[in-house]
Amino acid sequence: MKLSIIQKGKILTEEHKINISYPLKGRATPNLGIPPTDETIIKMNRKRFCLGNNEVWFVVFLNVGTGETKKFLSYSKLSKYLNIGDTTISKYVKNKKLFQKKYLFYIQIDTIKQQ
Repeated sequence: MKLSIIQKGKILTEEHKINISYPLKGRATPNLGIPPTDETIIKMNRKRFCLGNNEVWFVVFLNVGTGETKKFLSYSKLSKYLNIGDTTISKYVKNKKLFQKKYLFYIQIDTIKQQ
């Protein structure tokens, strides 16, 4: 028997309702809805890709026709720039194919100078 059928008709107390809505109001997750800063993205990427302290991960956007290149700290920042989905960029990075026959996306790891 499915859990939803078993739970059907169950009356929740006020305490249960408060506990269910607690994370949704941002109390349990104080950064809910706040986008991470560039510094935070760099730290997360270093941990995710096992990079050293002076290495930074970028997704690079190359316009093959003009030779223009731009570096972005995440797929989501590039997707907002181009107004396309993150998964589209991920797919083209993985397949190493041109997007719309003129754009190339690839991953680049750069070394930065320590300050």
